[in-house]
Amino acid sequence: MCSTCGHKDGTKALHIREWDCPQCGTHHDRDVNAALNILHKGLKKTSIEG
Repeated sequence: MCSTCGHKDGTKALHIREWDCPQCGTHHDRDVNAALNILHKGLKKTSIEG
């Protein structure tokens, strides 16, 4: 899932380390994007982020 726009692009093979979101065009490193998605989810649960 794109950490910028939330677009769900589906499962990717583990050898794919970088990808571009087809919705917003953001270039992602797989691990950084996953970390940002986890952070956003955690912040929503604690109501810090709207």
